[in-house]
Amino acid sequence: DFLKLDTEGWEPLVLDGAVQTINRFRPAILLEVNTWMLAKMDFTPDAIWSRLDALNYKYERFDGPWGEILCLPK
Repeated sequence: DFLKLDTEGWEPLVLDGAVQTINRFRPAILLEVNTWMLAKMDFTPDAIWSRLDALNYKYERFDGPWGEILCLPK
């Protein structure tokens, strides 16, 4: 029912690895977006947005350096 991701910049890869589980159970996802940590792993927030779009989730993007977003299945 619920998935919380706070993986210090690895969120895009965690989403990749969880695709089957997310598609099967369609949990609400609370996801940390930390631009500094993402950059350390050679990612940008777009890496998260594109994966959430592919998973057919709705969420609000933001332009700040850090924050948590609630992502819900469409």
